[in-house]
Amino acid sequence: MVEVTSIIIGLLTILLIGTLWMSYLMYVRLRQLQEEVEELRSQVEMTDDELDRLESSIKNIKDDSLSEGAEQRR
Repeated sequence: MVEVTSIIIGLLTILLIGTLWMSYLMYVRLRQLQEEVEELRSQVEMTDDELDRLESSIKNIKDDSLSEGAEQRR
């Protein structure tokens, strides 16, 4: 009876250590992915000024194309 209990305790201990190791590896990988996301976010992030310039550029292109279309119809 003592041997069976010792074996079960040993197996559960090994299982617990394995689970803790996997949790640690997942934590490390999560940190790596968070760093990659932050790096990508900084490359994609636009400021308000950039967004305003982009909006005005698109509006100018739209206005120019509408003006050219009106001139071609004449």
